[in-house]
Amino acid sequence: MKIAFVGLGRMGAGMTHRLLDAGHDVHAWNRSEGPRETLASQGGTPAATLAELVANLGEGRRAVWVMVPSGDVTEQTIDELA
Repeated sequence: MKIAFVGLGRMGAGMTHRLLDAGHDVHAWNRSEGPRETLASQGGTPAATLAELVANLGEGRRAVWVMVPSGDVTEQTIDELA
């Protein structure tokens, strides 16, 4: 399965780690670079921007799991992904 994550905080990082361990193809974006580097060291594919993240998923049906704080940041993230 190919899946994308937005937000690699405590919950997002843990979830992506378990998905990678299970053999899934995980792509992710995080506002700060450190968590993206950690994801890459675990075998995931980090993206520098949300646009790059979506492009990395290719065509057809795509799944993006958003793990960001509630409020304006969530709305802004969903708007940009759409």
